[in-house]
Amino acid sequence: MKGKVAPDFNHKTIYDKEISIKDYKGTPIIMIFSEIGCAPCMIALPDLNEITKKYKNIKVISVYPKDKREIIKKHVTKNKILYDIIDKSEDLAKNYCISGYPTFFIIDKNGILNYIQSGYGDGMKEILEKEIEKVLK
Repeated sequence: MKGKVAPDFNHKTIYDKEISIKDYKGTPIIMIFSEIGCAPCMIALPDLNEITKKYKNIKVISVYPKDKREIIKKHVTKNKILYDIIDKSEDLAKNYCISGYPTFFIIDKNGILNYIQSGYGDGMKEILEKEIEKVLK
């Protein structure tokens, strides 16, 4: 998928805001497919909040295809998540060929998939920031 146009979508966030890649044309996007029961996904949360604060000129969107909305809302409050979250999105996970969590996509301002990474561990925040800097140039 890398180097190809990111599959578009039209979904609602957990707070019923319509969201689509087309809404952010000209803005790089970090999209993370996640799951509440996934330990690496939870480890990534503070780093993603920091990235959201640091890079005001990108859009961060997290996708929880399997978790129920009310559980996600509690999760958002507990972890003080600063970015939009989409739920009820198994079709979106299928379109992005998700086989594990977390999976990160960095989409450039032209809608092209520039970076794809599955998993999260030591050094990943720095790798994500390096890739973000590339798409901001």
